[in-house]
Amino acid sequence: MVILYQIVHYARLFVVVPWHVATFLVRLVWRIIAGLGLLFVSVGRPALRFLSFVTVIVAIVALVADATPALNGVAPFRPTLFSEHWASLAPRSLEAAEAAVGRALHPAVWTYGIGVVVNLPTFLLFGLISAIAAFFGRRRFAVYVFAN
Repeated sequence: MVILYQIVHYARLFVVVPWHVATFLVRLVWRIIAGLGLLFVSVGRPALRFLSFVTVIVAIVALVADATPALNGVAPFRPTLFSEHWASLAPRSLEAAEAAVGRALHPAVWTYGIGVVVNLPTFLLFGLISAIAAFFGRRRFAVYVFAN
């Protein structure tokens, strides 16, 4: 019985953390979380704005490439799908991606989820990506309300 009492006593010394140590650890975790938030604000938002600029350039180039034959009167406007661009650049990777999604998740995920996104026109897909990145990367302005 004495041995059990000593084991419990020593275990309690290791488990019970003094109050000042516990508050220090809580404050440390809180400061780490605040620092990560500050890091996102200082690095993440400008990166999203840069991504928005790059993707809007890709969208404009794709739109101009698709609209040029129609503007010259050679052919009607026909937008090129992103899957066509992907298949012309790397056909085996498109097939491999479809097979990997089919193996990892389910073939319906590619058919009704990713396939719908990949079969959008290139200018529309990159325009949407640009709009989403611009929205989440926008500068936030503080609003000060003064009431008497």
